[in-house]
Amino acid sequence: MGTRVFVCPANGEEVSTGIEMDVATFNQLYLSKIYCPQCRQPHQMAGLDYWLIYEDVLTLETARAA
Repeated sequence: MGTRVFVCPANGEEVSTGIEMDVATFNQLYLSKIYCPQCRQPHQMAGLDYWLIYEDVLTLETARAA
């Protein structure tokens, strides 16, 4: 499972939603809307850059950097 991340169209910042999901669910979200905790507005996912971040990959990358 990964955490859904997107780029806020209002300020261009990367936003983690804290929502964990699998790839099958993620692939069905193209037409969904999501609340943005950065600008406090809902955004249509169509047309936005969004992806999943996997914590185990981040942990591995952090361990390599140390």
